[in-house]
Formats: sequence, structure tokens, C-alpha cells
Amino acid sequence: MENEEEGYLYEEDVLPIFLKFSTTPIKEQIKCEYEQKILRVKKEFYLSGNKKKELAEWYLEFIENQTDKFLIEEDSFNFSAIPVMYLDTPPSSMTEIDRDLIIVRKHMDNLSFTKKDNQQQQQQQQQQQQQQPKQHSTLIYNKLVSQLINQVHRLIDIFIKESLCILYNELSDLSDQYSIDIYLNNPIVPLDPIVQQQQQQQQQQQQQQQQQQQQQQQQQQQSTEQTKIYNTMILNKEFNFKEFQNNCKQIIKRIQRKQQKQQNKVETINFSPLIELLKDTNHLNKMQQYDKDFFSMDHSILSADDPVVGVIGFVLNRLHRLENELKTIQQHWNSTSINSYNQNYQTSLRR
Repeated sequence: MENEEEGYLYEEDVLPIFLKFSTTPIKEQIKCEYEQKILRVKKEFYLSGNKKKELAEWYLEFIENQTDKFLIEEDSFNFSAIPVMYLDTPPSSMTEIDRDLIIVRKHMDNLSFTKKDNQQQQQQQQQQQQQQPKQHSTLIYNKLVSQLINQVHRLIDIFIKESLCILYNELSDLSDQYSIDIYLNNPIVPLDPIVQQQQQQQQQQQQQQQQQQQQQQQQQQQSTEQTKIYNTMILNKEFNFKEFQNNCKQIIKRIQRKQQKQQNKVETINFSPLIELLKDTNHLNKMQQYDKDFFSMDHSILSADDPVVGVIGFVLNRLHRLENELKTIQQHWNSTSINSYNQNYQTSLRR
């Protein structure tokens, strides 16, 4: 049969053929200003992987800097007490090293979790969905972590929506071109004008508050224009990311099968940029989910090869690195080794 020769699999279809091809072709659909800007100006930046790289580099540096700033402002953490080459140079004050270590461990304890705690919190959440984990009431969560999550997730939201817009338009266009009967729902829809106005007002208030923080001014200036136009579109309420992801993969597989059978008749399409963009979007989506469930999820079932780390995880990683440095200094530079270092230093000066 003809369908069998084309490798047609009915169970892969999302909608019947007649419904799929009764819709307006993607190229002929009217796009809003936001969609046009994404497809004309930003698309290549996303498909090249540069946008994800830029975003990742920003939030990694931002989270570390803000964590260090929090330690200094809240506890007068003394970074100057930690020598750059701390294995070769003793600290100026072991008392300050000891004090810094106490500070770091205090905040690590406030964000700590155990498997038992997670199981108890899961049971509590089932009984009362609105109950927050105990870690949410700590100083470090309220003054650092929650603010980082809001700021980082806001830019991740923009990345995800713009990536989905690109994937939807590119793969829907190819689906029409190759007569693939898999239907993709448009993931983004226009925002209600009243809600849009309210969100813009809230955004302006947030920007005014954030502009008072000098270290964040440059990033806010870069995102202000993007946020204004971004607020005109939102994710469709009925959008299902997992379903969308699976449908995208199926469209790519179906087109690749057709290309293999018509190697000399059609130009081979390089799907690598779209596949990588799909992976990037999935990665950031998981990041947001991990931050939401961090204190209630069972971390023991996570794979060691899982590359996804949320904002909370990056804050804890920074605290762990500082703890390891301070512990190493304590162990390496005891009173005997410091005296020996000072004697050798004085001897070298007499020569």
C-alpha cells in the first residue's frame, strides 16, 4: 500500500488529515508584532545557540555575584580573608576564616533538605497544597533565593516563549510543505488588553525598584524594551509542553524518513539547530520545575548525569564551594604550619 511505502504510522497523528489540512497554511497566517520580531530579528540568534549561551553565562555570573553580595551585606562575610593562592599563602586571620565558615554553614543549613524531610513535605502538600516548605521562611530564601528566582525565571520565560514561537513556525511550515499530518498548536496567544496594561504597570513598578540597585541596572536596561513587547503575548492556557515536544520530534522524524526515500529529489534539511533549540527549551523548563519542587522532590532518584540545576541549586553550589575553600584553609594552615611559613619567610628576608 502507498501508506506503508511512505512509512505512514496512523498512531503518530495528532489530528485527522482532513482537519490538519483544512487549516490556513502557517505562511499565510497573520502574525503580531512580537512574532514578526522573533522570526525576522531573533531567530538566527536562537538557532545558532548563542542566545542560550548568553542567557546561561548571565545567570551563572548573576547568581554567584548576588550570593556573594548577600553574604557581605547580611553577615559581613570577609572575602579578603581568603587568599587567592590559599595553598601557598596563609590567611591574614584564621579567626576570620573560622567566622566565614560559620556564616556559610548557617545558610547551608537553612536551605538543607533530607529525604525524610522531603517525604514529610510531600505528605503535607497532598493534605494542604498551599503549605510552603519550611525553607521558604528563612532569611536567605526571602532576601536572596526568591528574588533570584523571580529575576532569572522572568528571562527564562522570555527565552522559552520565543523558542516555542520559532519551533512552531519552522516545523509547522515544514509540516505543510511535506504534507505531514501532525498538528502543532500555537503555543503563544495575544494577551488580553486589560491584563496586558496591568502587567505593564506592575513591570514598571518593579523596574523602578530594581533600578535602585546599581549592580543590576545594566541588565535591566537590556531587558526593558524586550519585556514591553514580550508582555503582549503569553503561553496558551491549553499548551502542553510535553505534547508539543513529542509532536515536534515526530514531525522531524517523518520528514527525515521522506527525505531518505527521495534523496536525489529533495534538498536535505539540517534539523540540528531545531533539535538543539528543543533541548535548550526543555532544559530551561526543567530548571524552573526544579526550583518549584526543590524542597519536596526526592533528590535521590535524580541521575548523576542530569545536567539540569535550578537557581536554588546554583546558590547551594556557591555556598558549597566557599565551604570547601574555607575547610581546606583550616586544615592546611594550622598553627604549626603558619609558624613554619613565617619562619621561612623571615629567613628569606635576611638573605
